[in-house]
Amino acid sequence: MKKLGIRHVEDLQGYFMERVEKMLTAKGKKLLGWDEILEGGISSGATVMSWRGIKGGIEAAQLGHEVVMTPTTFAYIDYTQGDPTVDPRIYARLRCQTSYSYEPVPDGVDAKLILGGQGNLWTEQIPNLRYAYYMTYPRAWALSEVFGHRKGQELGEIRPKNGGPFPALRCCAKTLLHCRL
Repeated sequence: MKKLGIRHVEDLQGYFMERVEKMLTAKGKKLLGWDEILEGGISSGATVMSWRGIKGGIEAAQLGHEVVMTPTTFAYIDYTQGDPTVDPRIYARLRCQTSYSYEPVPDGVDAKLILGGQGNLWTEQIPNLRYAYYMTYPRAWALSEVFGHRKGQELGEIRPKNGGPFPALRCCAKTLLHCRL
């Protein structure tokens, strides 16, 4: 750090990200990083994944970056979803209603810079495929609907177009019945 004239760890991260981005650009790729990359400064071409809430996404968009919204408070579907007396506690709790209530385009942000969103199912606490399905649905359907609607559009307006989750639910249930633990 001393040799590079870098005084703070955040600036070291910025230096490192700049070097990585040059390598990616040379290969025709684009930098996409978690919102921590904002702490050291990044080029205008970088895309930011806002996971530590929505503040990182707002900051990134205000700086002109494209953003993928994936905040833990709405999109981390590995969090416990059911009855806390039955489900094992995993980090935190995220009910389907909370995922469904999410608005991925924050007020005061140019909607063109919000590319969409992502639901996350980290599997270190997921023992098998059946439990992965349990943790994924119905919150993945809620997030799909939330990320697919336009700001100001009523969420119910989107349902008739895709027929709702029931065909997928039948397919998923059939798969689960034939899934070995």
